[in-house]
Amino acid sequence: MPVSDFVPHADSAFAELLEHVRDNHTPYITTLEITPGEITTITNDAVNFRFLLTQQERLIAAGKQSTEGKNSLRYGDIAHPNTPISLAFPSQPATVPSPVTPGVEKRFRDFIARLKSHRNYTKTIGDALHIEGAEITGPDLINSAPDLTGAKVVAGEVRIPWKKNGFQGIRIEVDRADGKGWVFLAVDTKPGYVDTEPHPATVTIWKYRAFYIMDDHKVGQCSAVVEVKVGG
Repeated sequence: MPVSDFVPHADSAFAELLEHVRDNHTPYITTLEITPGEITTITNDAVNFRFLLTQQERLIAAGKQSTEGKNSLRYGDIAHPNTPISLAFPSQPATVPSPVTPGVEKRFRDFIARLKSHRNYTKTIGDALHIEGAEITGPDLINSAPDLTGAKVVAGEVRIPWKKNGFQGIRIEVDRADGKGWVFLAVDTKPGYVDTEPHPATVTIWKYRAFYIMDDHKVGQCSAVVEVKVGG
């Protein structure tokens, strides 16, 4: 089963992951041979990233407040002249951590890759440190195949039922016993498909098969071939 990236995209979630590993790595120092230098690096990186993220959030909030104050000062209701307009700016942080070099995420990924490659690493440790990606529960792009069972003639048309099962559609191929072999018939994105090709004058067996599609590409396995008697 494929898994998602263990590093979250959102800055706040990334900061929390850094802090979680920093605060919970101690039981595995000996098991995974975590060095003092690695501990120092992740500690400093976590502190710096949280600091800058916090300052960014404060400045964004202050910017919004100052914009609202400016607009109120310029366009505000003159019927309420005593409404106070805040002119305050965010205060300087009490302490500023020693800076680190850019590339916090790259250093973190390299550190985690080193841990995962250790002979003593287990998924249990990874789960405890929150460095195992979640299983992706979408459709199986390797083994899934459409089911065309139930294809039959109705009112002079071949009707082919199928289910999406999380895919975008199917690519249908047909063999009309005309010597051409399997040829492309249609891409269908709304179950089920209706083949409106006129039927031959004599009884003939038409065969159908299909693949699922995702992003306009065939995925998974070919369906079982279904046969439909037409004509006559």
